[in-house]
Amino acid sequence: MVRTDVIAGLRQLFVEGTAFSGLVSFVISQHPGERVTAGLVRMYIAETFGVSFHESVPMAVESPEAEGKYATISASLLPEIVSSFASWSGSLDAPIEPLWFDDFRSAHSVSKEPIAGISETGWSALSAIERDRLTQMEASIRMLWDNVLLFARLAERLQRRLGECDGGKSEELASGSTA
Repeated sequence: MVRTDVIAGLRQLFVEGTAFSGLVSFVISQHPGERVTAGLVRMYIAETFGVSFHESVPMAVESPEAEGKYATISASLLPEIVSSFASWSGSLDAPIEPLWFDDFRSAHSVSKEPIAGISETGWSALSAIERDRLTQMEASIRMLWDNVLLFARLAERLQRRLGECDGGKSEELASGSTA
């Protein structure tokens, strides 16, 4: 059902910064003449990156309606795919250095230490439940911030790739200089 060459291609495309719609397009292109279903795409994603999801996958990749759905899928899957990188990266031909998601913290430990800005006295005055809630909230905030950074890095990577594809014209437009 799923082919190892397609899995290898999906992994390579992901580390190069290909968005979810591009991964779907790749799966479709690797099965010419076949009816590629959302279920098959989900199987490829699960097998390729070790993550599962149950969202519907629009198969009309170029349709404007699909763009929002792909963004939603990316928002939930991208952090999971990056977090599981160590489990699937061994099969990459030649990893790109540096990777666009190198600094992403995949493990968020909940510290029992006082949170910055709260004095030792204030921290000690809190109950154990209050301290646990605060440390969990701090870890959640760090994770959300990391996710924002992850998407920002992907956007920067895609902008660079776009610049490479169009000879730098998009970078000129982004900087406001036109020659």
